[in-house]
Amino acid sequence: VKDKIARKPVSNNSSRWKCAVLPEPLPSRYESAQRSTAQHRTACVRHIIEQIELVKKILDNGYAYESEGSVYFDVEKYNKDHNYGVLSGRNIDDMLNTTRALDGQDEKRNPIDFALWKCAQPEHIMRWPSPWSDGFPGWHCECTAMGKKYLGEHFDIHGGGMDLIFPHHECEIAQAVASQGEDMFTTGCTTI
Repeated sequence: VKDKIARKPVSNNSSRWKCAVLPEPLPSRYESAQRSTAQHRTACVRHIIEQIELVKKILDNGYAYESEGSVYFDVEKYNKDHNYGVLSGRNIDDMLNTTRALDGQDEKRNPIDFALWKCAQPEHIMRWPSPWSDGFPGWHCECTAMGKKYLGEHFDIHGGGMDLIFPHHECEIAQAVASQGEDMFTTGCTTI
């Protein structure tokens, strides 16, 4: 769940929860093009259980670790068995050498590891109980978990903008492989 939702100003009698839970209406250009509508329009906060289960599978398969109530994906360990960077063409050694240290990242083993579950600070509005802490899922978990729920362990196309190739889609691929042993995108990611 993105932090920007938690920081979104509350206006027009709405709440942060409403902003996070209710999907926005489809733009009218979809209706005017007479395209078929999606069968499922949902929000990531409706799938916290699925995201927790995804994190458990990745932990059980040895590609994640717990640290201070948070759970991180172990990119280096994953890269020993699989190719982290398969979509973006990035090299893990280059990533390790060019990653900058950020505040609040001390609990990670490696600066390139990414959050699967974050322990919520007391002021964080979005929080759910988990085996590790009251917290919230990492940004990339929502797409992997919801994709598996609605489309199965394998589906043809996953689309997104060029700006999402790295790290978002790269992390989704890694999560899918780490949780089920193979990629869930049979054709690949399509960029727009």
